[in-house]
Amino acid sequence: MTPNRFGWQVRFAYVGLMVLSLGPLMGFINAFQLVGTGLLVGVGYCILAHSLVLFPIERKTRLTCQHVHRVVLLRATTVALIETLEHN
Repeated sequence: MTPNRFGWQVRFAYVGLMVLSLGPLMGFINAFQLVGTGLLVGVGYCILAHSLVLFPIERKTRLTCQHVHRVVLLRATTVALIETLEHN
């Protein structure tokens, strides 16, 4: 996986959440996006990117508690996420 492709996946997922939040009773998604954007701007931790790494299309190994723990507590950079994917 290349950083460019992963960056587009994160952007596409963010826009998808924005469109999904337009539906009736789905406004709470905007609150999640606000918190996620605040974390990204404040401390550089992108919850959406870390969540996307856990999807089956991005993993080469089984989803285990150890893998989830490693991804969630990983450094906040996209490069670190991509390196984790390449080593699995």
